[in-house]
Amino acid sequence: KTGELVIPAKYDGISDFEETGLAAVWLGDKVGFIDKTGELVIPAKYDGISDFEETGLAAVRLGDKWGMIDKTGREVIPCQYDILGLTAIEGLDTIISARKDGQWIYMDLTGAQVLLPAQDYTSADSFYHGLSLVGRDGKYGYIDRTGAEVIPIRFDDAWDFSKEGLSLAELDGKYGVIDQTGRTVLPCQYELAWLLGENLVAVRENGKVAVFSLTKNAPSYSSGGSRRDEDRGGETTQPDDGQTDDGQASAATYTDVVKDSWYEAGVAFVTEKGLFQGVGEDRFAPNDNMTRAMLMTVLARLDGQDTAGGATWYEKAMAWATAQGVSDGTDPEGNITREQLAVMLYRYANSPAVDAADLAEFVDTDAVSDWAQAAIQWAVQNGILTGKDGARLDPQGSATRAEVAVILQRFAQAD
Repeated sequence: KTGELVIPAKYDGISDFEETGLAAVWLGDKVGFIDKTGELVIPAKYDGISDFEETGLAAVRLGDKWGMIDKTGREVIPCQYDILGLTAIEGLDTIISARKDGQWIYMDLTGAQVLLPAQDYTSADSFYHGLSLVGRDGKYGYIDRTGAEVIPIRFDDAWDFSKEGLSLAELDGKYGVIDQTGRTVLPCQYELAWLLGENLVAVRENGKVAVFSLTKNAPSYSSGGSRRDEDRGGETTQPDDGQTDDGQASAATYTDVVKDSWYEAGVAFVTEKGLFQGVGEDRFAPNDNMTRAMLMTVLARLDGQDTAGGATWYEKAMAWATAQGVSDGTDPEGNITREQLAVMLYRYANSPAVDAADLAEFVDTDAVSDWAQAAIQWAVQNGILTGKDGARLDPQGSATRAEVAVILQRFAQAD
């Protein structure tokens, strides 16, 4: 509050301080951690990081290999894995999945191997409530901690179990619900299904939404339809930024996208690339605010990641974003500000070196947070961020879906 300089200007970028008292800092394209005195307590030698989780560990990347360190910087799990599973979200046991040389294994948080699943699995999630989702040849099932296949690999798609012991499952393009014994609680015959919590599930049938309590017998009926995504349902007010239930869309199919508007081309770009979708009823909602989870999902898809599945619609995207150092994963459902948007894009671009940009044309540069300075300068230099009416950057303002669509188009097409 006194304005005293507490950390000299010697780092190229810095994140928020975590509850651990540490903040990630960048020196060139390498990243480490400092304490609140500015001392570099974990050397800036890593190519990617995640925040410290409830387990007290953070994922780190050296080259293209992942490992985990503790708060002292000790490498608890060596950086030798192609993929590391999540370690600290609601319902996750302290066993993580990892892939090395094409083989999946399970480890505890000391790095000790506790289970070696069948080598022919093509995917393996971390354990949630005692079970791990595994895949083979495009089909999915579940194994327990002994490695036994307790729910056969037969589903076209499936998700991790909720705290109520329920999961969505897909068969032949239709959706239902199973429990942890593999029992069919709700038949796979609905166009769309998503869990609401407290043993409630919503389903879409013939364009209408119904809700079942799974503590009681639910009636069954036949349906025809198309695709899903868990915890995102058809007419939800939470846009899920992927392919629409009705298939491919274009800007022209949205009733609320104004023809020849400043954002029409951006909407067309993100829609045709499969990065965004509408919010139901042929609406794109260009003026709605973008959330941090939405942007993590969009960037994960831009990176070619599979974001389907998980306990929440954004779980896999958030895991990818934190592992890659694109986001710290905090407040995923909060609105993203324009400077936060710039920072996430900057990190996704591997935090390139930035020459001091002339921001004199903007009247509100003082509103740019210190930790966002490099990202804002980079975004302006590369024509990704061009400002708003009144020569404003509006760094603290929430970014709308229309603004993000246009900025993403500029980002993707930048040299």
